[in-house]
This record gives sequence, structure tokens and C-alpha cells, in this order.
Amino acid sequence: MGTDANPVEVIPGLTIDRARDGKITCVTVSNSTRQVIDAFVEFIKEMQQHRSADEISYFLFDFSDSPAGFHTPYGRARMEELLQWRTELVAYTAILLPKNFIVHIARAYLESIHQERLTHRLFSQREEGLAWLEELVKSHARLF
Repeated sequence: MGTDANPVEVIPGLTIDRARDGKITCVTVSNSTRQVIDAFVEFIKEMQQHRSADEISYFLFDFSDSPAGFHTPYGRARMEELLQWRTELVAYTAILLPKNFIVHIARAYLESIHQERLTHRLFSQREEGLAWLEELVKSHARLF
């Protein structure tokens, strides 16, 4: 998997890198094809497959260049599939979206997801999302 300096392109339109000493997984989606949506969902499933329930995941999902794909019926169905998979895992996710009407659609969709184990916030700037996640990483490290 990539690092801050070396992102890895999984397929065209889907790039993975790690931030903050590998504690945060950053997933950048730059197009909305079904292949990218499928690769995104499968990557998250593969990554989470062997995690124990007491491990916390920190993600930054960057949809700022291609926010529409996950709001199609196909994209929503794949995300719902992901949300129902490994329901015991805890994750914090910063979601990057452009500042436009898509944010309102995304906010309405995200507010409809009520799962204790998942916490997400919308951001328009990568550094803001990373700062929020980094504070969570630090606060959780103090607890353990």
C-alpha cells in the first residue's frame, strides 16, 4: 500500500495511500465507473477482512473529483453492502466532497446511516479531514 510520498493506483480512478505514519488510509476516487466503485468496495473489504473487533480504522475517502458515482443506485447498493459487512468493526471516516449541491445529497444520505461503530464527517479540504482523524488517533492512543 502506498505512503504519503508513494500512492498506489489500484486501477485507473482509484488511488490508495497512507498518511500520518500509516495510521490513516486515504482512498482517492477520481471517476465514477462501476469498476472503480467495485474496486473501492473490494479494497475496503480486503483491508478489513482480518482486523480484530478491537482495532479502530481511520479512513479518508476523497470523492472531491468524482462525487456522483456513489449516489447512483448501483453505488448506494455497493456502499450498503459494505456497511453490512463486518458490522462489529469500528471506523472513523473523513469524507472529502466538493463544495456544491452534492454535499447536501451526501449529507442527507450519511445522516440516514445510524450505526454506532461508524463515525463520519464531511470536509472540503484534505488537511481538515486529516487533522480531524489525527486528533482521533491521538485521543484513542491515550485511552489504550
